[in-house]
Amino acid sequence: MFQEALVYHVVNRGLNRRAIFEDEEDRARFTQRVVEYAELTGARVYHWAWMATHFHLLVEIAYGNLRALAGPLQQSYAQDFHRRHGTSGVFWQGRFKSRPVEIGEYLVRCGRYIERNPVRAGIVPAAEAYAWSSARFYVTGN
Repeated sequence: MFQEALVYHVVNRGLNRRAIFEDEEDRARFTQRVVEYAELTGARVYHWAWMATHFHLLVEIAYGNLRALAGPLQQSYAQDFHRRHGTSGVFWQGRFKSRPVEIGEYLVRCGRYIERNPVRAGIVPAAEAYAWSSARFYVTGN
């Protein structure tokens, strides 16, 4: 039986661990791009977190469409960032990293790992207190 879609944990960071989000507007613009490219590729986003220097995205997407989501997402965001902040040059550390995630218990653990990133970093005391992750959505609906 052929599996039509896979779940992936997608991660990337700024070159030399530099900030990829300078302000709330950057995060909002990245969020909007994720929504747009998810709709274009038919992806379902389960969990996410936008940290200062990197992002995590847990997404279910049709086999072969991951590059159509992550590649244009990163390219368009980097161009927008450079325009907004007057910067130039290589933005990402490299090609995005993606790992397949088995649907079931590991998917739940991976989602928890992603959402607890801001807690482990000492930014917030509880995952749902961080505005730029899916934890707040799942807890409060916002």
